[in-house]
Amino acid sequence: MVQGIFSWVDLVMTPIWLVLLYLLAYAIAHLKYRDHYLRKHFMWGLTVKFIGCFGFIAVYAIYYKGGDTFRYFINTSKLMEVVVSDPSQLFCILTSTNLSVADQLKIGLDTPLLLNDTTANYTVTRIAIFFGLFTLNSYIATSLCFAFASFLGVWALYRVVVYLYPYQYKAVTIPILYIPSVFFWGSSMMKDSIVIGFLGLLTYGIYKVYFQKNNILISLFMVVVSVYILSNVKQYVIMAYAPALIVWMSLGPLNRLPKQQRWIVTPILMGLAVAIIIVFIPIMEKVSQRYAIEQVLETAEKTADYIHRTTREGGSSYTLGEIEYTPLGIAKVFPRAVTVTLFQPFLYQVRNPVMLLSALESTVFLLGTFFILFKVGFFRFIGYIMNQPFLLMCLVFSVFFAFAIGISTFNYGSLVRYKIPALPFYGIAIIIPYMLYRTRTI
Repeated sequence: MVQGIFSWVDLVMTPIWLVLLYLLAYAIAHLKYRDHYLRKHFMWGLTVKFIGCFGFIAVYAIYYKGGDTFRYFINTSKLMEVVVSDPSQLFCILTSTNLSVADQLKIGLDTPLLLNDTTANYTVTRIAIFFGLFTLNSYIATSLCFAFASFLGVWALYRVVVYLYPYQYKAVTIPILYIPSVFFWGSSMMKDSIVIGFLGLLTYGIYKVYFQKNNILISLFMVVVSVYILSNVKQYVIMAYAPALIVWMSLGPLNRLPKQQRWIVTPILMGLAVAIIIVFIPIMEKVSQRYAIEQVLETAEKTADYIHRTTREGGSSYTLGEIEYTPLGIAKVFPRAVTVTLFQPFLYQVRNPVMLLSALESTVFLLGTFFILFKVGFFRFIGYIMNQPFLLMCLVFSVFFAFAIGISTFNYGSLVRYKIPALPFYGIAIIIPYMLYRTRTI
């Protein structure tokens, strides 16, 4: 599969676009940020993203000798040929959420290459085509554009923390910008790069529109585009994010109230948020039957059975024990599923070098969590979380997203990639309370 991916175009366009993207980043950093710390980490964070991009390409080309990223590029190349021969087809390709067999034949494809691709896969291809118009369809240069765009979204999430916690934000620089698995798996022509980037952009846009009420038109555009892209790439991310967002937006006005009044208003708003979520879930089920509760449970059961049958000998699968695929049965394994996603594999479970790196990272998260809970105190930690709606949103999203991934993946190799959207939010949720405790600012 690797053969035919790289060409002389990569040799020419890769250094050109690397320089162009760095120049653009330098201009953004020095025009927008007076703070030397922010300027420095804007550039360093982008550099780490590019390193992750090159590392990802090398691993998939040399070690795996293939993968989804190359399939996306093959589809992109075929459609680029159509665009070159008939530029009028570009609009149809970029605006369609998927191409039926008839559409593919209509625009001149000899075989229905995208017949088995989902809307999610085709969305990656569409974005790659857009970047490819400027990179002459260079795989590496296009991947760098994915990394750059993804970084801007992650940086947008970081900016929200800077706005909300101007005295504590430096402590979350590492969990937002420098988690190895995040900048490795989220920095190339993959769905994961798109998800983590637009998730950060969505959080930033909501904060600007709803809380700051600043640059409303631009910020609202960010929200709409982010929701559109995420719903096309990984709709379950929106499903996990929406309840957390409702909590944030419901409790957000508490920050404007005196501390004494918050204790009275908080239970009322929490009840309101729960009521909204209860009403929201059936609505989302009607919008997408694929994510109805019964369908989710059935899919999780089939996934577990398939992965256990296909990977048990490889040593990378895990189990949550006997699971009854009912709401009550799922609730029983909730803590185990969250633990697997956020803190596993453990070091004693390592079977290969890739698992070792993942285990080291998970161990840092586990020890860091225990350390913070010990230093702050469990109940005081919960108090900080409940008193800060944004932190509560981060915790709710990361925990429920971790649960969804943990109960449906059952393979550590996939788990390390699927869980990356939860990690920055979880890092924020555990580190900021510790910093608030240390500085006693609330």
